[in-house]
Amino acid sequence: MSRGKVAAAPATAPQVGPPAAGRAPMSRRTFLWVAGTAGLGLAVGAGLGAPRVLRYLRDRRPAPPLGAGGWVEISPEGDVRVLCNATEMGQGAWSALAQLVTEELEADWSRVTVAMAPVERAFNGPRNYGTAGSYTVRSQFDTMRRIGAAARMLLVEAAARRWGVGAGECVAKAGRITHATSGRSLGFGEVAAEAATLSPPADPPLKAREAWQVIGRSLPRAEVPSKVDGKSPFGPDIRLPGLRFATIAHCPAPGGSLRDVDAAPARAVDGVEDVVKLADAVVVVANATWPAFQGLKRLDPQWDPGPNARDSSEAAHAALLAAVEGGTAKPVAEGSEAKQSAEKASGLLAAAGSRLAATYRVPLLAHAQLEPMNATAWFHDGVLEIWAPTQKQAILRQEIAKALGLPIDKVRIHTPLVGGGFGRRLQNDYAIEAARVAHASKHPVQVLWTREEDFRRGIFRPSAAARLQAAFGPSGELLAMRADVASLGEGTRMEGLEVPPYRLPAYAAHHAAVASGIRTGSWRSVDLSENAFFLESFVDECALHARRDPLDFRLDLLAAGSRERRVLEAAAELSGWKSRQAGGRHLGLAFCAGFGSFCALVAEAFVEAGRVRISRCFAAVDCGIAVNPRGVVAQVEGAIVMALSAALAEEITVKEGRVVETGYGSYPILPIGLSPEIVVRVLDTPGAPVGGVGELAVPPTAPAAANAVHAATGLRVRALPLWKDPQVKWHGAP
Repeated sequence: MSRGKVAAAPATAPQVGPPAAGRAPMSRRTFLWVAGTAGLGLAVGAGLGAPRVLRYLRDRRPAPPLGAGGWVEISPEGDVRVLCNATEMGQGAWSALAQLVTEELEADWSRVTVAMAPVERAFNGPRNYGTAGSYTVRSQFDTMRRIGAAARMLLVEAAARRWGVGAGECVAKAGRITHATSGRSLGFGEVAAEAATLSPPADPPLKAREAWQVIGRSLPRAEVPSKVDGKSPFGPDIRLPGLRFATIAHCPAPGGSLRDVDAAPARAVDGVEDVVKLADAVVVVANATWPAFQGLKRLDPQWDPGPNARDSSEAAHAALLAAVEGGTAKPVAEGSEAKQSAEKASGLLAAAGSRLAATYRVPLLAHAQLEPMNATAWFHDGVLEIWAPTQKQAILRQEIAKALGLPIDKVRIHTPLVGGGFGRRLQNDYAIEAARVAHASKHPVQVLWTREEDFRRGIFRPSAAARLQAAFGPSGELLAMRADVASLGEGTRMEGLEVPPYRLPAYAAHHAAVASGIRTGSWRSVDLSENAFFLESFVDECALHARRDPLDFRLDLLAAGSRERRVLEAAAELSGWKSRQAGGRHLGLAFCAGFGSFCALVAEAFVEAGRVRISRCFAAVDCGIAVNPRGVVAQVEGAIVMALSAALAEEITVKEGRVVETGYGSYPILPIGLSPEIVVRVLDTPGAPVGGVGELAVPPTAPAAANAVHAATGLRVRALPLWKDPQVKWHGAP
C-alpha cells in the first residue's frame, strides 16, 4: 500500500435523517443503518442520529450538498474519501481514523483521501464535535471500523447479486470484490449504486486482530503531502471573493473595556477601510494584512483596565503557596473507602517518626503555537460562514448563533488545517470576534492576530503549587502520603493526584482553587502536566529518603504483572538504568498513567564544564493498540520536546494585569540544537483497549528532567522552569 491523501477542501455539511423508507434499521446494539439516497447511490449510517456512512459520487462533485453526505464516499473510479470529525493539528488523527475505516472496508490505501466532516450533529463524536483529551482514536475505534465493515458488506452483496452467486463466495480486497471460484472482479465504484438497493447487515462482524493488515502499520500520514504542497489551506490561507483583512488589539488587562479610540490615524494609512470598536477591543480592517497591521500600530486606544488591573503572577504564586502551606486546601476524597484512607493517612503522618515533606510550584505557560489566532468569516444571505482553526466546532457554532442572534442552522463552520492547538483553540474567543466583525460588514473578513497579541491575549496553563508529605516505617517502607495542591482559576485540577497510579497504603488529597483575573485554561495534558511533576519529583525524593533505587521503589508500589509495571521496566531496560552508575551516567525516571495509556520516561543529564543539559530521553509507551506506530512515536517525540522546553525555559509573567512576554524573543522556546536525542519503544499489549497518545509523554518529562539534574548535581530543583534556578548552571540557557 502507498500513501493516502487529504482532500483539498472540507466537505459541506449534510443534514441528518432517519433511514429511507423501506430500509430496515440495524440492531440498536451496533447503532448502524443503511439508507438509499435518491440519485446518489449507497449511503450507510453509524449511530442513532448519525450520518450515512457510504455515498456513491456519480457526479464527482468535490463535496456533497446538504442532506447527501456520509462518512465514506466512493467515486465511479473507486476512489474513497473518509470524513473525519477531529481537528487535524499535526497529531495524525485523520490518518488514524482513515486507517480504521480502510481496514474493514478493504480499500486500497493509495486511493483513500481524508477530509474534515461537516459540522453537524450527525458527525458528533461521544464528546460532541471537538478534539481534546487525546480522545479521538480511542473514542472512535469501534465506530469507524463498523462504518468500514458495513460498507464492505453492502458492496460485496451487490457484486454477488450481479454475478448470481452467494456473498460468501466473494472477497473484498484493495478496493475490489472478487468471486473466488471464477476470478471475476469488480471495483467498489462499479457496484456502489447497486448496493443502495440492499437491506443492511444486522451486525457487521469485525476482523480479528490477527487479521489486521492496515491497523498497526506505520503508514505515511495522509495529510502531510497537502501541507507540503499547499493544497490544503491553513486558516490564514483562506481566500474569498472581496475578502478584507483585519487585525485586533484587546484591552491589556482581561476584564477591561475600550473607552474610546481616535480612528483617524489608522484611516490615514493607505489601504485601511474601517476601524471597528468592540466592547474590549479595537479592530482595523483593510484591503491587505500589512496596512491593517500598520494602521493598528498608529492607534492609541483608551482603555478602562477593569477589576484585574492589579493582578500579577508574583501575587498568584504567593497565594498558591499560602494555600498549600497554610492548610486551606479542601479534601477531594469521594466515597467511603477514599475517605477512610485519607483519615488513616492523617493519623500516620501525625504519628510517624520518619517523615518527608516538600513544596513544588509550576508557572503560567503559553501555548506558543506557531499559527496565531485567526478566523475568516462571511455573512451572506442570512448565513454566517466561518473558517476557524478551532478544536471545538459544535460549541463554536452555538456560541456564534447566540452572539449574533442567528438560528443554529444559519451558522456554518469550516475547519482548515491547524498550525498547533495544544488546548488554546478550545476557547473560541478569536472566532466569535471575527464573526462579529463580518456580521457588520458587507464583505468577508479575515481577522489575524499579531504574534504580540497572540501572547498578550493568551489563555495560559494555570500556575500551581503543591506540598506533599510522606510517612515511613522503621525499615523505610512508605506508610502514607498526603498531597495539597493549589491551582490558579476555577475548578479542581487533581488528575493524577486525586487517585495516584501507585498502590499507597494510605493517601489523602486536598485542593484549593485560587481566584484570579488571569486567563487560564487547557494546555497539553492539562492537570497531569502539573501534578505529575509534583508526584514524580516527590516519589523520587521518597525513594532516596528510604535509601532505595527510584525504579525499585516505584515497582514495589505497582501490582505484579500490571501494565504500569511493565512500561516502567521497559523504560529502564531501554535506557540502561541498572548499569547507569558503572557507566557514570546521570538518569532521572518518571511515570505517568493517563488518557487510557501509560508512559515511563528516563531523562539523561550530561555535565560538561560545570554546565548541565538534558542529552537523551528514553520513553516506553503502552497505548494498548497502536493504530499507526510511527504516528505514536512522532507524538511522543513531539510531546517530549514541547514538555522539555516548558520545563527548562518557559514562563509567562503578569504585572499590573498585563502579560510581559510578547513573542518568542521574550518567551524562549528550546532550540533544536538543545533538543535531546529521543528513543521510543511502543509496547504491544494484546487484549488492551486503544488509549490516547497525543498528550501522554508531556507529564513525565519535567519530573524526569528534574530527577536527572539531581542525579547529576545532587541539587533538588522544585520549581519550574529549571533554567531559572540559580543553583544549576545550564548549557545554552540565556
